Amino acid sequence: MNRKVIVLCLVVIGCLGNIYAQDAEIKKWYVADAKIACQLGDAVTSCLRIRENPDSNWVSFPFEIEGFVHEKGFEYEIEVSQVKLKYTEINGPQYKWTLNRIISEKSTVHIDKRLLMNNTFQLINIDIFGKKTLAMRAKPFMKFEPDSNRIYGFMGCNNFSAPCNYANAYMEFGLLDKTLKTCAFTDIETKFVEALKGKATFYVRSNMLYIVCENFTTLHLRPERRLDSILNVIEMEKLPKNDINFMKNEDGSYRISAPNTNGNANLFFMYKPNVLTTEEKKKIKFKFTPLENNPEVSMIQVLNKEHENARMYYAVITYKNGAKREVEIRDDSN
Repeated sequence: MNRKVIVLCLVVIGCLGNIYAQDAEIKKWYVADAKIACQLGDAVTSCLRIRENPDSNWVSFPFEIEGFVHEKGFEYEIEVSQVKLKYTEINGPQYKWTLNRIISEKSTVHIDKRLLMNNTFQLINIDIFGKKTLAMRAKPFMKFEPDSNRIYGFMGCNNFSAPCNYANAYMEFGLLDKTLKTCAFTDIETKFVEALKGKATFYVRSNMLYIVCENFTTLHLRPERRLDSILNVIEMEKLPKNDINFMKNEDGSYRISAPNTNGNANLFFMYKPNVLTTEEKKKIKFKFTPLENNPEVSMIQVLNKEHENARMYYAVITYKNGAKREVEIRDDSN
């Protein structure tokens, strides 16, 4: 290779090395389900909202995380590498952030019809093609009865009721029956009446109910009682039930699903099998340790103890805090 070319390459590599500090700091962040408008210098941009602890407040984050694609309606727990920049621009970042892995992600958009039950929903806004009418001054509300296929409430001037068919994310309104009073909120009531015709979809996000109607009107409603308890039930139903398993990969590593310290969710990580001593072989079939930076599990031992079901074993999970859990684990390897 030409000597000048070699020197140029070495100079470029040296310059790139000087842009970043040598050591990367590992961060674990929680990312909110939607971006917000925020200020960056003199410009208005869109920001992620992040926090380092589930109980702390959200902080606006206007910079890029390399390798991370945010999808609206999902909350994320991510691990990133943070490297200090030696040279920065005005209003630019002080660090470079790179996604290491997505630890978990969950949808914050819910469509279960049980979320509508046993509650009163106050109508806050009526949105027609992005133009909002503030409705709460008329104090309208809606109550849903999926079990009896009814809907009723107050529209600003008049009480109403109607048949309504329900499914998850879906409702279809029947003929509306209402009283015939007049008042100062006729404009709100007229928009409300037009919305409750035909079919509609609905979803819950951030403790608000949104009904997207056939005439392109979206109703924004706030529940009188928060939906946390029923959301917890719905989320618990989604968790794997005793689905603790291991599977051998082509490269000799193992993918293992094991419960976290509290036992209320499974952690999916890659593990390597360790060589067993003669003494260990008497009691242990496999001894696994994480290949990745597992935040909770330090070791999984699959025991030689015979199980009554084929491909099932007894195992002991050792956590980093010293706790141990005895489980039944399934071999899903081919």
